[in-house]
Parts: sequence; C-alpha cells; structure tokens
Amino acid sequence: MKSVIFSYIFILIVLGSCKSKEKRKNILPGDNILIPLLADMHFAEAAAEVYIIDKRDSMFNIFKHQVFEIHRTDSVTYNLYIDYLQLDFQKFADKEKLVNIFIKKVEEDKKAEKKVKEAK
Repeated sequence: MKSVIFSYIFILIVLGSCKSKEKRKNILPGDNILIPLLADMHFAEAAAEVYIIDKRDSMFNIFKHQVFEIHRTDSVTYNLYIDYLQLDFQKFADKEKLVNIFIKKVEEDKKAEKKVKEAK
C-alpha cells in the first residue's frame, strides 16, 4: 500500500515538473514604450556613476524613481519586464541592440541641437 501511495506521489511530482511546451505569454509592452524606458535606465545608471561610491546607490534609486515617474510605471512592472527578458537571451540581446541604437540617436540629436544653439 505504501508503494502505491509513493508511486502516485512520484508520478504527480514528475508530471508537475514537466515543462509546458506552450510558449510563454508575451508580457512586454511595444518597443515604442520599452526601449525608451530601458534607455533611460541606462542614462540613470550612467548619471549615478559620477557620484562617489557612498552615494551611488542612493542617487541611482532617486534617478530610477524619476524614470518610473516619467514613463508612468513602477519598479514591480520594470522588474517583471527585466525578468521576462532574461528568460530569453536572444530577445534580451535584440532589445539591448535597439536600446543602443536609441541612445546613439539621442546623442546625435543632442549634438545637432547644440550646433543649432551655437549657430545662433
């Protein structure tokens, strides 16, 4: 009788641990929302790096919350996006490439804006 119960429990554990072959539901917003958010988080990290080591974490937290306000999101949602991206390395790499392109475009726009101001 014990072996039947243990066999039943074992089968339930094995069946419960099998991965589903269904695709995960995509929880990510569109690139027009996600890419600027990720780019601003990169900017926030870079901005925090100019502070002394003792103040970096607190400054990054301040910058991070400002980014969340700008993009009308919160840390829970942001962390959910990041966790989802980390499950699929290729998707994460693709998004990171788009973020880098976005950052370069922002930098080019700033340079062009500076040239216009200098020309006046």
